[in-house]
Amino acid sequence: MLRTQILPTLSSVNRKVEGTLPSSFARLLYTYIQVLTIVAMSMISIRVDAELKSRMERKKDVNWSEVVRQALDRVLAEEEGQNLAKAVLLNERNVITPEEGYSSLRVIREGRGGIRWRR
Repeated sequence: MLRTQILPTLSSVNRKVEGTLPSSFARLLYTYIQVLTIVAMSMISIRVDAELKSRMERKKDVNWSEVVRQALDRVLAEEEGQNLAKAVLLNERNVITPEEGYSSLRVIREGRGGIRWRR
């Protein structure tokens, strides 16, 4: 879960603030941070058929919210990877190869030849 990955344990909070803040204040601060983290998450709803719902209810040890979060993250990562691959292919398709004997330096110098510079 996101909260456990980001936030330190209560004992590590106590060790960091040991001698500087009262222990009760450290507990209150840690609880406040947990509440902020929980509030920061958005909520979505999904619909499943009755059979799937009953199968899910039989598996009480599974955190279905985490399963859905991981599945959404995996699908989004795949989609973003496909978008990147499409962008690379588009870029490769649009690369222009110059004709034999083409010199960009010559074209630039010809373009500058018509410009009169002030001295």
